[in-house]
Amino acid sequence: GERMKMELIAALLHSPRVVFLDEPTIGLDVSAQRAIRDFLLAYRERRRPAMILTSHYMDDIERLCERILSEQEVIDLFRGYYPHPRPLDEILRIVGLEEKRESLIRRLSGGQVRRLDLALALAGDPDLLFLDEPTSGFDPSARRSAWEMIEGLRELGKTILLTTHYMDEAERLSDRLAVIADGRIVAEGTVASLREQEAATVISFRAPPAGILDALDTRRLEDGRVTIETDEPTRVLHQLTSRAAGAGVELDELRVAPVSLEDIYLKLTATDETSE
Repeated sequence: GERMKMELIAALLHSPRVVFLDEPTIGLDVSAQRAIRDFLLAYRERRRPAMILTSHYMDDIERLCERILSEQEVIDLFRGYYPHPRPLDEILRIVGLEEKRESLIRRLSGGQVRRLDLALALAGDPDLLFLDEPTSGFDPSARRSAWEMIEGLRELGKTILLTTHYMDEAERLSDRLAVIADGRIVAEGTVASLREQEAATVISFRAPPAGILDALDTRRLEDGRVTIETDEPTRVLHQLTSRAAGAGVELDELRVAPVSLEDIYLKLTATDETSE
């Protein structure tokens, strides 16, 4: 490690504009590799030469890029791999990173790094994009911003294959979806077509006094809340509210909504597990 440092000092003595580094950390232990990387990063920050690095250690390349390259430099690097890249300014606008274009990668937040990942995917202007859990770990605000960004990509005519564990995300973003359990597709179609296979409407409210629910359609009670799934919401709701009004009872937190995609998912996966 010390010998390599001396060779680097000799090579950098006259502040060259371009530095060629051929396997600068090969054969060194982890501590020496880190010392060489820190030395190069410090020199790069002070002198800003162009560095051409060859290495079999991907850590060298990744960490140097992360520490010394700006966001737009990395995107431009990836754009150079393709014959017809998407314009840099357009990529930055799509992913919402225009104000961070000069920022070093190491200074980006976690959400901004995920946006940069998408920017790199867009560099070659692909017709098909694979997005694997694109909003995992995001706070609610960041998730909604990411959804708007993905919807914008769809409007550009891109085909997007997206994987997610968030049912509200799948419901909002998908034109068609597939439900996967144990590595197999157990259902596919639009959200509307999957709902047609289940009870169309869910009525829920806080549990009232005994007697109000007698003879009503199939229902379940969980955590003090009653849920009724029905294909005849008007009839059931009229029957329910008439009884409550007659008894002088309010149905607290009364909600009427289509069956959720999460409920459909749970039923499909439960059925699939039972069949095995």
